[in-house]
Amino acid sequence: MTAAVKPARLYARLRALYARGQLLGLLAGLAALIRWLIVLFLAVLAVDWTVHIPAPGRIAILVLLLAFALYKAWQSGWRHFGPFSPARWAMKAERGGGNLQSLLVTGVQLCERPPSPGTSESLSALAIRQADEAAATLRASAIVPFRELRWRPRWAPSSALWRRSMPRCCAPA
Repeated sequence: MTAAVKPARLYARLRALYARGQLLGLLAGLAALIRWLIVLFLAVLAVDWTVHIPAPGRIAILVLLLAFALYKAWQSGWRHFGPFSPARWAMKAERGGGNLQSLLVTGVQLCERPPSPGTSESLSALAIRQADEAAATLRASAIVPFRELRWRPRWAPSSALWRRSMPRCCAPA
């Protein structure tokens, strides 16, 4: 790769996607941890009120509660933590960013590896420049959506089901 071709926008966008993905993983894990801690703590509290459990048993139950909640947090988002990999985030960007036809991955791979013998430097520079220009059009909110953080209880009836089950006299006009 020549010194004139440096994909600054490409790597900046991929780093921004990585940071957003890490934040999503952190928040999803924290949300799961809090949800499970609340539910399990209330369940353990109800059991403790009904059955006399000695202090070592209570401590063991609380340790199990915390371990299970931490496992669910890891399962929900914390397992996605990891080092920055430009190729991995370029693939994610191409999946969610539109019709890029592996342009970003090609640009990242051409930047990271030394040119092999018989490779056209001008063609490589053109592919890297096109990847850099395509990176400017990426929207982080479309590639790493925070919609996963919305939580609705699965046991709550939907509004359509509620409207169908209400008597006609009580229905809004």
